[in-house]
Amino acid sequence: GDSWVDIVDRKGAHIERGLVPAGAERRYADGSLAEVTLGDSSAVDVTAGGVAVDLSPFREAKVAHFTVSSEGRIGSSASD
Repeated sequence: GDSWVDIVDRKGAHIERGLVPAGAERRYADGSLAEVTLGDSSAVDVTAGGVAVDLSPFREAKVAHFTVSSEGRIGSSASD
């Protein structure tokens, strides 16, 4: 399904913000992302380094929010 996204880079600028239609794919360069928010996150598949990411630890209701370290590690916003 469609998902609303808010992708923020290391300088705090929004790389992408808005509705992404079902079936669309987005790719971002390693080390370019700092924060990711995904609406209707159950409709989204996320991979990092070719490995599927379990969004359940970062999900509250239907929204997932997580940080991405400069090395590509995914973590919660509370711990990063």
